[in-house]
Amino acid sequence: MSTVGVQNFAKSNSDKVIGCFAMESVSEYKTSGYGCIAQTDPLLSAYLGVHRDKNGKITELLVERTKSEIQKNLH
Repeated sequence: MSTVGVQNFAKSNSDKVIGCFAMESVSEYKTSGYGCIAQTDPLLSAYLGVHRDKNGKITELLVERTKSEIQKNLH
């Protein structure tokens, strides 16, 4: 879901949503709107000029930052 869509959903459902996290806020994530193509789609990644992430470092970083934001909102 796009950031704008998530923000609108969160605003419309504020009684059920305690927060949201925009993955594009992670500076290492260069393919917003396409997902983690640096790991999953080497052809499209190369076309967009993004280096291959063979070890999943960017995906792992996104998971860790997302997890951190969830933990912040639970306390």
